[in-house]
This record gives sequence, structure tokens and C-alpha cells, in this order.
Amino acid sequence: MDNIPKIGDKIVDGKVVRQEQISVNEDLLPQQSDVEDTQEAVVETEEKEYSLKQFKKDYKHIMRREVFPQLKPFEKKRMKYCHNLNIALIAVIILIFAMFLLISNSKANSEAWDVGIKLSFLFVGLYSWVRHHFKKKLENEIKVQIMPLLMNAIPGFRWTLDGIISQDETENVDLFPYDVRTNVKTDDNFEGKYRGVEVAITESNYSYTTRCGKHRHTVVIFNGAIARIKMNKRFDGITLIRPKFNASIRYKLEKVKLEDVDFHKHFTVFSTDQIEARYLLTPSFMERFKDIMTAFKTKKIFCSFNGDYVYIAPYASGDLFSLAHLSKTLIDENQYDVLFQEFSSILALVDHFKLDKKLGL
Repeated sequence: MDNIPKIGDKIVDGKVVRQEQISVNEDLLPQQSDVEDTQEAVVETEEKEYSLKQFKKDYKHIMRREVFPQLKPFEKKRMKYCHNLNIALIAVIILIFAMFLLISNSKANSEAWDVGIKLSFLFVGLYSWVRHHFKKKLENEIKVQIMPLLMNAIPGFRWTLDGIISQDETENVDLFPYDVRTNVKTDDNFEGKYRGVEVAITESNYSYTTRCGKHRHTVVIFNGAIARIKMNKRFDGITLIRPKFNASIRYKLEKVKLEDVDFHKHFTVFSTDQIEARYLLTPSFMERFKDIMTAFKTKKIFCSFNGDYVYIAPYASGDLFSLAHLSKTLIDENQYDVLFQEFSSILALVDHFKLDKKLGL
């Protein structure tokens, strides 16, 4: 009797399947919505690992949901710093005004006026130093707490104040004009993998001081970010890109002439291998190069292809990766957007070279 089919039963391979069994089995099967959710999760995971688009999405989410709530105590500290510095500025202005009023009323000679002018510069310089000190103090306190959160947008990346790319390393690849007197200072550092490719970024200042009698003058060779990207192919030659005004090199390399006239107005290219240089410096690469110029608001970039690494160093007139302005609220998306553009313009080079795959000439 069990094999006699009833209404609602199905015949599968000559056997009767009862309606109640069908209901139970269908309940155990994954529903269409579950399948779609799983597919979306897979896509999202892949994008998160490999896509700048997903990086931007996660970066925005972390910024709004995790970073901004952490900034409220720092915002109160910023306002306190700003209030005290404004009082100090007013005091400096009153002091300078009173000093020149005294000199004027006493009918002092030119030497007294010279002393007054020098003291005025001293007071203004001291105020500027104090303001910068408090700005960096607040910024470093914020970054210790905030940067690890932002780096969660790229799993495996880390931020540190310890220098990652050394002076010896940049000298070995002839990234900047060499000078034995050069002193190096570092600030923000980032290190990790994007699309399986090793990337390191160090904010650096390369400078030296000269003396002429009693006067001292600081010569800045470079100020900005140095990015080192690991290539999956080792190049036999050396190719350098230097700003037009600063094209001196140590190695005996030949100048490379490219078709991009506008590029040659700003940069000079040197290489030991003309064919390899043209293979690397394609029109597409130059567009990426210009994107970095836009992101860092500069027209000066140094570049070196050496061994299995490429070094890109955009020059900057001010502080990079900045997250604290004393005169602006800390809870400001614009400054975080600037940081994202600076960071992602470098990561975009990985996409350009397809460095997660083997390159072949």
C-alpha cells in the first residue's frame, strides 16, 4: 500500500515520494535569496581584497561609523588649543605694537629700529613654532588612535611613525640628487599588500644646511611621500624620471625621448635601456603619473625603476596625510578625502602595472 501514489505525491526513478517528504526536503534546500546573498558576499569579499572602489566604500564607512565618534574628545582639546593660541597671538601683536610705539616716541636711532624689527620676527617665529608644535602634538595623538581604524579598509596594511624606506635605500636607487650633508626626517609610514603586491609609503624630508658667514640656509632636496612597489618581474636596466629643473644623476645613463611633449616639459627621463624604458613609460603610465600629481597637488615627482622595485616620490610643499587643522573642526570629511586621494593614487599604480600578474617584455 505504501507504493500506491496519492494526490500530491511524485514519482522519482520509479519510486513514490510522499508530499510530506517533498515539503521537508524543499525546506532543507537553500532558497534563492540565500544563494543571492552568498554570491553578493563573495563578490564583496573579492572587491574588498582587490578593488579601489571597495577600499573607498569601506574607508567611508569606517570614517563615519568608527572614526568620527572617536574624535569628540580631541575636538574639545583642539578648541582649547585654538583659544589659548589666539590669546597668545593677540599678546604678540600688542607687544610688537607697544615696542615700536616706544621706539618712535623716544626718537631712537636706526640701530634701535633694526633691533625692533629683529625682535618682531623673533616673536612671530616663536608663535609659529608653538602653533606648529601643538598642531603636531594633537595630530600624533589622533593618528595613534585613528590610523589603525582607517587601515582596516585594506586588510593587512599598517600605519607607523617608524621610518620604513631608508636614506641608504633611496641613495642606492638614485631616487634623489645625492649630497653627503643630507639629513632625513620621516613622519607617517604605511606598509602592507594590495592585490598581493608589497607596498610601502614613507613621508620624508631630505634637506641640508649651508652657512654663509653668520647666516644659515636650509636647502630642501625633497619633501613628500616615497612609495616603494614590488614588481613581479626584475628589470635588468635602470630608468629614472627627474623634474626638469633637478635632473642631475650619479649613474651614466642615456636620456630617453618620449612622444608625450607635455611630459618632457616637466620631466627628464634617463635609462640604461631605451627599449625597456619605453615599455615602462607608456601613455597609460603617464596618465597615472599625472593622477598622482593631481592628488598631491604638485608638478614635481621623482621616480626610479631599479631591480624588482619601482619608487615613486611626489614632492609636497606642506604636511601630507594630515588629519588635524587647529583652525578647522576635526570632524571634517574633506581632510579625510584628501588623505584617501593621496593614498589611493599610489595604489592605483598596482592596477596600472597589473603587478599581481607576471610581466613580460
